[in-house]
Amino acid sequence: MTFAANDVLPGDILLFRGKGFVSWAIRLFDGTEVNHAAIALDGGKLAEAGGHGLQQRDIPTAMGDDRGQGPVLPKLSHDAR
Repeated sequence: MTFAANDVLPGDILLFRGKGFVSWAIRLFDGTEVNHAAIALDGGKLAEAGGHGLQQRDIPTAMGDDRGQGPVLPKLSHDAR
């Protein structure tokens, strides 16, 4: 299933699978297919925790991340659409 940035609503959770070594190591030790998650906020932003604390970025930027960390799995929603 694929979706566009304008399909993401506040409260949706986006899961990411990065291509770097740290992303790979996280998946290896966690035994999961993803290494990162973010929650959608109002105004087309995501909130995510990283090495520099809680950060916000635009959803379209996150979905086209040049580090290979765009969302990889269907979004999960609080309203079970």
